[in-house]
Amino acid sequence: MMRNMALLINGGNRPTSAGRARDPKAPQPSKFKGEAHDVDRFLRQCENVFILEASSFQSDSTKIRYTGNLLEGSTVVNWYEAYHNLIDQGAANRAAGHQVELDPHWASWDRFTHSFRSSFGDRVTREEAVAKWDKLTQTAGIDAFLDKIVQLMWKTGYSGEVVDDKISQGLNSELALDWAKVPVKPESLHERIQMIRHMGHVLERHKKMRAPVTGTEKKGGDKKSTKRKGQRATADTEKKEAGESQAPPEKRDKAVELKGMSEYNLP
Repeated sequence: MMRNMALLINGGNRPTSAGRARDPKAPQPSKFKGEAHDVDRFLRQCENVFILEASSFQSDSTKIRYTGNLLEGSTVVNWYEAYHNLIDQGAANRAAGHQVELDPHWASWDRFTHSFRSSFGDRVTREEAVAKWDKLTQTAGIDAFLDKIVQLMWKTGYSGEVVDDKISQGLNSELALDWAKVPVKPESLHERIQMIRHMGHVLERHKKMRAPVTGTEKKGGDKKSTKRKGQRATADTEKKEAGESQAPPEKRDKAVELKGMSEYNLP
């Protein structure tokens, strides 16, 4: 009775804060410092937070940014800064010096964890990393090449001019020439990597647009051409046969004229 009276006094509105269901508060994961054996623990604790506090982590982009704030150490932080430029429009524009088009697949949590594990979860010695570094060249897309560069940077401890030289020498000839023509390059390494990544994407899209006709498409075109030729040949044959079965105009006229005359008028 008293509760109903209180509702009437408050205009019939129930207090919203008392009965509202809240997500349980999860403890914050310990920071990740770049050690390979700690990758699984770190990602598992982050994903536990996302599940327990689901209302606060409804987008993959939010999950990635939260994880980025839990990284510690210059190498790990530099890796995240390079990745952050792939998902944040403002950061990407500043790194490139102009408006850029972001590739949305980088904002996927699955893509982020794959890149994270590739960079920090590979248990190789420094000697093995150096050997991979020496052999590394761009043989496919720019993303695979630069992701491997960032991964091996952490393993080898290389930085600065060593990384710049490796990137310039490892790029394919066409992209290396384009990069050499850039008069003023960004100051930080991760900004330079971002610019090269963007240039590589532009070049890859251009190559797809000017790709030659495939063998299947060419074969299909040959079939159509052969079919058209066959149709023309058939039409010519039909005309020829029709021409042979009919008498010349003069003979046809004469036959019609004789048919209309009486047999008695014939000589």
